Amino acid sequence: MQKVTPTPRTWTLRFKHQRATILLEVDPLQRFSDIRAELLHAIEETNPSGMLNGQEIPRNPDHIKLGRAVDRNNLSLGYTSIGKTLEEEGSSTRKGKGKSAVMAASNSEAGQLKDCPQGAGFRSGDVVAFKFQSYEEPEDEGESAEKWEVTVPTMEETYGAEDEGVGLEEEG
Repeated sequence: MQKVTPTPRTWTLRFKHQRATILLEVDPLQRFSDIRAELLHAIEETNPSGMLNGQEIPRNPDHIKLGRAVDRNNLSLGYTSIGKTLEEEGSSTRKGKGKSAVMAASNSEAGQLKDCPQGAGFRSGDVVAFKFQSYEEPEDEGESAEKWEVTVPTMEETYGAEDEGVGLEEEG
């Protein structure tokens, strides 16, 4: 696992699980397998008990699933799994000559490009949901049934329900 040194070119991604948020500096072209390994290292360093939000932290970074927000401006709409979309796009390879072989080769290169934050459509500052793959959860479960345990606090929860601010004082 190669650590990413923050530069003007690196991105900050917010990895969320329930109410926990972990900020990681990543290279936009860094592979998701390396990002999962870096995320696992950060989780282990901050949770020496081996538990995060009541769940056992896996030993293998491949047991961490990542999800992209359906709408980056409205996180309450949910998340879709990143790994499933990459696998589905990468499974359509063909053998042979001609145009179809060239297209298949270019699709595999495009699949490698999509195995990074920039290729998957992320931007710096985006939220990435993560969860631990449980043993009783089947891998081929449909996306519609997939649940992501991400809690985004509201403004009232964060700052309180008071209506204080500039220009809101009553004059009398």
